[in-house]
Amino acid sequence: MFEEAVQSTGEADLFAAQLDGYGNFTWVAFGGGSGEDWANDCAVDSLGNMHIVGQLENTATFDFINVTSNGWRDMFHATITSGGAWDSVSNYGGGGWENLVSLVIDSRDNIIVTGTYTSGFTLGIDQLVDKDSNGDRRDIFIAQMDSSYQWDWAVSVGGSGDDISHSIELGNNETPIAGFVFQNSIELGNFTLNSAGSNDIGFWYYARDQDSDGLADGSDNCPRIANPDQQDTDDDLIGDACDDDDDGDGVGDEWDQCTPGELGWSSASNTDHDSDGCRDNSDEDLDDDNDGIMDSYDECQKGPVGWISTIENDENQDGCEDVDSDGDGVVDQLDKCPAISDDQSDLDGDGIGDACESDTDGDGILDSFDNCPTDTDAWTSVHEIDHDQDGCHDEERDADDDGDNVLDLSDDCPKGEINWNTWEPGRFDHDGDGCNDDLEDLDDDNDDFLDVNDRCPRGYIGVSGPSMDLDRDGCVDSIEDFDDDNDGVNDTLDNCAWSDPTSQVNSDGCSDSQLDDDNDGVFNDVDLCPSTDAGDTVTQTGCEIENQEESKSKEESDSSSSLTWILFTIAGILLVIALVVTFRPQPPLPPKPESKKVVEISTVDNGGGQGDSGTAPANISGAGLNHNIAEAEVTTDER
Repeated sequence: MFEEAVQSTGEADLFAAQLDGYGNFTWVAFGGGSGEDWANDCAVDSLGNMHIVGQLENTATFDFINVTSNGWRDMFHATITSGGAWDSVSNYGGGGWENLVSLVIDSRDNIIVTGTYTSGFTLGIDQLVDKDSNGDRRDIFIAQMDSSYQWDWAVSVGGSGDDISHSIELGNNETPIAGFVFQNSIELGNFTLNSAGSNDIGFWYYARDQDSDGLADGSDNCPRIANPDQQDTDDDLIGDACDDDDDGDGVGDEWDQCTPGELGWSSASNTDHDSDGCRDNSDEDLDDDNDGIMDSYDECQKGPVGWISTIENDENQDGCEDVDSDGDGVVDQLDKCPAISDDQSDLDGDGIGDACESDTDGDGILDSFDNCPTDTDAWTSVHEIDHDQDGCHDEERDADDDGDNVLDLSDDCPKGEINWNTWEPGRFDHDGDGCNDDLEDLDDDNDDFLDVNDRCPRGYIGVSGPSMDLDRDGCVDSIEDFDDDNDGVNDTLDNCAWSDPTSQVNSDGCSDSQLDDDNDGVFNDVDLCPSTDAGDTVTQTGCEIENQEESKSKEESDSSSSLTWILFTIAGILLVIALVVTFRPQPPLPPKPESKKVVEISTVDNGGGQGDSGTAPANISGAGLNHNIAEAEVTTDER
């Protein structure tokens, strides 16, 4: 039922449980001991506390609360908080058997109970006697306790038989009605009931008015003291007639100088300095320390309680006892440092002298931790204006806002991490730039290489140019880099320690631009003849130079070869042109010209000699001539 097995510790144990609206257990509380322990009834008050009544035998335990019966069996009343924890347990009884059978709670949270008992015992101030003087037969009682669990009253009835109460309820005006079983006869006030058989049923309507004020005890807020007006100044459900503290200020009426006084407050050292029940700083109390000097004239309004001002101890009647403990000429009540002789200076104006002040400037930082303990401006140190909480205003007085020992002017992180020191052992700030290496510095050695790309993240401090860091790996070549050109060959084994970092090298750390395998003075990367014999003279391309004649022949051969190539090239170009011309589309032929007559023309050399003459045919054509073309003979004179 309770998700775990529970074993009783004695003959009978008790439990109380709460279920939600779905029938699920929300909490369970157990109690009991070695004897028979019974829970008979329960009810819940206005605060949500559960009240349980029953009987217990010997010693019983309710969590951490232990109770022991006074005789055979005692009745008990217990409370459980709304969360299911035992809050209080009280047992009552004499030498016999007492049992609380039933309870009911009224509108004022009074608990009215009914029960049975076999021998006399006391509840509160009421003595319940054994009605039949027979310790084996039971009598009946009704009783009421107030909301603070103090018994208000108790009354009992009984006869010669065994009388047993069973339940109780409230009637008109919250008057209790108890149901019971009785034998023989039983007297209830002015009434006597006689049983018709061995066991009869009866009801007890208890309307007793003990104080005769016209109100039944069940509805009377002072059932023993007449108070027909039911005056209750502090609304605590206890009438003023029987209330020891009518105004509810915590000071009993016997000592309260203001009763009834103001409501809704409690007397304490800060509200009622002299504990007289009169509220300080109000019209109730005009002399807060009750020294005989009214507050309006009292220089020590809250002086020592119990001291009365007289001419002998207060010559100027200022309400301050003329005592100067530190001998500085200022009486203790007016002395800002009564135990330390001082000049009464009070920088922050808080009434405590600087000589005995733990925070002289009142900025919230104790002097022992304040780097500016005597600021004159009124301000409070908070993170936004005092980043490192050192008591110095960042904008006005703090040259090192984060307290890392790097001045803000030189600090790359002026409002960075706090509670650390640049120069502490362990080197939290390798380059001294004011940035915590582990938390906020991305370049610990300030070499312009981020730590994630820096092979020496906490190396030589400062920027290194290519002349100091050939391979740009963040390590200074001469100090911390064991492979300056980053070619994979340690400098101590590298024959070419400064190779181009982008070139490929051999196992000696050298690239082709640094090697001359045939030792001819021409590096491999430009040597066209990389295997020249030792001692040969070579050209700039690394090839051997022959003797003069061979060289001349070679040059001529080279020249002839060059000319041949040029001619072949020209011929090829001409061939391409001829092919283009040959196969290019031709325009149509012009019309055939008309036949012209050919006449024979003789020519004579007029040079003075008759030379050989001859004739030759000639065709003369003219596009614009309208004559026939004739055959002509031309005679020339050769000289």
